[in-house]
Amino acid sequence: MAQHNKTIDGVIRAAKAADVDYPRNCARHSFITHHYAAYESINRTCKIAGTSEQMVRNNYSGLGTQADGVKYFSIVPTCAES
Repeated sequence: MAQHNKTIDGVIRAAKAADVDYPRNCARHSFITHHYAAYESINRTCKIAGTSEQMVRNNYSGLGTQADGVKYFSIVPTCAES
């Protein structure tokens, strides 16, 4: 958990430095929305996110398409050439 907080703190600092709004828990909300849309497994999404089926159904269901979810999870950083 400490590494997670350190990473999130770095992202928040970078967003502030770039004058970009970074709403609280936006990464978590994006992950849950897109995971459920991409994989269509409420049980798996709940287990990974540590939340309930009711929470996912009420707050994340229908916010993205399967295609949106697949695109979201295809975002990967590029490696710098050595």
